[in-house]
Amino acid sequence: MKKSKYNMKQINHPCRWLLAAVCTAALTLTGCIQENLAACYKLTLKAENAKGEDVTGLALTDASLYVFDEDYSYLETVRLTQNQIRNREEIRLIYPEDRNLHVVAWGNLSGENQTVTESKLIEELTVMLKSRDGLAQKPDDLFYGNRLVLTKAGGGIYEDDTIVVRPKLSQVNIVTENIRYALEKNFPSTTHEDIDCDYYVNRTLSGFDYQGQLTGDSVYYSPDAGWDENKEYFAPNYRMCSGDNLGVELTAEDRTLAVATHDDDGKPLKAPEAGVLYVVLRFAENGSLLSVRQAIRPWGTVDDHIEF
Repeated sequence: MKKSKYNMKQINHPCRWLLAAVCTAALTLTGCIQENLAACYKLTLKAENAKGEDVTGLALTDASLYVFDEDYSYLETVRLTQNQIRNREEIRLIYPEDRNLHVVAWGNLSGENQTVTESKLIEELTVMLKSRDGLAQKPDDLFYGNRLVLTKAGGGIYEDDTIVVRPKLSQVNIVTENIRYALEKNFPSTTHEDIDCDYYVNRTLSGFDYQGQLTGDSVYYSPDAGWDENKEYFAPNYRMCSGDNLGVELTAEDRTLAVATHDDDGKPLKAPEAGVLYVVLRFAENGSLLSVRQAIRPWGTVDDHIEF
């Protein structure tokens, strides 16, 4: 039987519309249309811990990307929310011509425990801890990274690319052994728990330059601390800038009980980036400082009391 041309047209016409609709939806979902059906590339942000493990979904609440051109002149700042970071949404850098962009990325600045000095010149971009009379506030959990990004005219990049940020700070953890001897010597008639004690950690710089290097003035910290179940004075992990040749001081009612700069092996106290410095101050029966022990563990170590 001879087929009707009219019927074939009626059949093919809606099919063509259906095919067009499917193609349009596919292009909409991919978010890009490239000539010759070339691949669509994305620029995203990733956070890693000190071990190189991906912690993007856990570590960052916000990110600020400071964008500079080939001559290191400021172009713009791109802000990312926690949801954008966790969903690994595309970072769009759109300029009318191909560019080689220098991107400086900081994570977790929104807590405002530090000050960002933005400038038209990249060398003047700094992140500085807030401080008063040399006493620095506890910084937010800062992450840092930088990347040279090649962009296409009108938007897009030439291949998938990732800006990786990593922990930029250190932590310190301090505990005493036999502090009662020092307190009995200095405050013989006072209940130990009623004595106001403080830890101080000094000799770090106060901020970072655009390369993530320490800069600024010398500052000190006063870690949060209290009495533990063993009636020892304990400061759990406390964030601060990294530093070599640190000094740890313990006071009671503004009276110095101990000052430590080196451990029992003669090594200076050191708090590296993305690491935790554990310090144990042990007192002799006469109330003097008998021993100083230190250990360094990667950021994220669960132990609060290290066995030496």
